[in-house]
Amino acid sequence: MIRPLRRADAESCDAIIRGLPDWFGLEEGIAECAAAVRSQGGFVADDGGAVVGFVTHRPHYPEASELTWLAVTGDAHRQGHGRALVDTLCRALGDYGVRFLTVRTLSPRSDDEFYGRTRAFYEAIGFTPLLDLPELWGEENPAMILIRALD
Repeated sequence: MIRPLRRADAESCDAIIRGLPDWFGLEEGIAECAAAVRSQGGFVADDGGAVVGFVTHRPHYPEASELTWLAVTGDAHRQGHGRALVDTLCRALGDYGVRFLTVRTLSPRSDDEFYGRTRAFYEAIGFTPLLDLPELWGEENPAMILIRALD
């Protein structure tokens, strides 16, 4: 079941991030995610009362928002939770007149296999590469932005 993110979900979201060190191994990022789940809107995937995934977003303009964090517990990968979270977010934003959703991730210039899977996931659910931004996170973490049009 997908439902709105609540403050009471924050510790569960923190545990999910900490349980995915191949994606979220930097303390700075973990702290930024903890702040996001406590201050931004979003949704959680609830499986029998346990939070197994979450998504957060930040509006930038009335017609554009950014997906800031998305994570699903490792044992719940490839079960549709990530897609359901993003699709629910897109529908909710579309209801408010948002036309575009962006997300930042590592560029294909990085050989990180885990972020290769992340990019493939985003492209499979309708995101299109938009910009390469090597200066955003530095040469060791080349960034890119993907975009999805909301209908």
